[in-house]
Amino acid sequence: MSLARSLDRLPAPLARLRRPIGRIAAFGVLPAVSLLSNLVVLPVLSARFGEAGWSSVLLGQSIGAAASVVCALTWPMEGPHLVSRTAPGRRAGLYASSVRQRAVAVLVVGPVVVALCLVARPAMPLVCVLSAVAIQLNALSPAWYFVGVSRPSSSLVAEGAPRLVVNIAAIALVVWLPLWTYPAALVVGMLATLVIASALVRRPVDAEVESETGGVPGPPRERSRVPLLAVVARGADAGYSYLTGPLVALVMPSAYPLYAAVDRLSQSLVNVMGTVTQGLTAWISEGRSSQRRVSGAVVLTLAFAGVCLAVLSFTAPLLLRFLFAGTVDVGPLVAFLAAAVTCGAFTVRALGTVLLVPRGKAAVAYRVLLVGAVAGLPAIGLAAVTAGSVGALVAAAAVAWLLVAIQLTAGLRGAEARPPEVSA
Repeated sequence: MSLARSLDRLPAPLARLRRPIGRIAAFGVLPAVSLLSNLVVLPVLSARFGEAGWSSVLLGQSIGAAASVVCALTWPMEGPHLVSRTAPGRRAGLYASSVRQRAVAVLVVGPVVVALCLVARPAMPLVCVLSAVAIQLNALSPAWYFVGVSRPSSSLVAEGAPRLVVNIAAIALVVWLPLWTYPAALVVGMLATLVIASALVRRPVDAEVESETGGVPGPPRERSRVPLLAVVARGADAGYSYLTGPLVALVMPSAYPLYAAVDRLSQSLVNVMGTVTQGLTAWISEGRSSQRRVSGAVVLTLAFAGVCLAVLSFTAPLLLRFLFAGTVDVGPLVAFLAAAVTCGAFTVRALGTVLLVPRGKAAVAYRVLLVGAVAGLPAIGLAAVTAGSVGALVAAAAVAWLLVAIQLTAGLRGAEARPPEVSA
């Protein structure tokens, strides 16, 4: 019996889960493709070019990832809700406006990215710079648009297909050609994504899709200026995500290996868990009972986080042992803290998108990110000095769940909030 038929036979409250679960599964295909591609490419790359090669690639990718968060501006968080409320005939113009804004940001931040790569003095400077640029270009990703119009198949065609082709080609590149060809191929892949996405955005939308996403007639509410709060908050959040490890290494070197291992696992899992946020965002955008769906999305987000907290508390030791070839062995306390950090980080990101932005409280979402960064870094540093890696993990988990409490308090206050005032 198929999953769809099984869900049809469920009681009405459970059967209602069919659509959001379907959206989550559909948007989960692209991260799965990326994960499998990386699992194939990285071992081949490491075997041929050694530590100098993979360290240069990863350093550049880390710098580029932080830059991409800033260059994406407000579109990943607010864009899906904005495009879902825009008349279908005007969505292409909205998408073009977003590309222009993000392209300017990429050009402005680009020299800083290159300078940071060179200052870090990697073993392979050209590889590091190209890797950073390739990942920085992810700021131009059209994923937010296809989430907003609930078209996961278009997202898979625009991003998944080029990414899969590039990563398959990359295996041959890293086997026979210089390493710099790998990040260069990633750049070509993103350019191909932009071309394909542009064609798909301009493709006429079926009447069924138009009615589901409920576009509101009238001109798209474009903004020529991006709020400074949004840029600062997203930049601070990116810095917080990538600087806690180096901070622990600086203030308490002995605590770094365990903290870094948990942090690496947490970031990888949070990226995969983000597909839940995308699926729920697409589900909220469908139909006109969006505020009722917001409440359902919050419940599903918290339920998913709770299940993951329980599962990861038991599986984290196995995952850490596998990822780090048996060099990291943790007990029940650290396993629970790893689960708490991971699920807390996921919930903070998810609630900003599925609760605060639809409730018209995007500014609150950005303030939460800013508070988390400003409070989190010193808290983790101080905890590492006083209680080592366990203290740092306790601080990271406490900050994340405190932010969750703030988001829930702010987002659920006033059930009938006005439609979102998007600042993208």
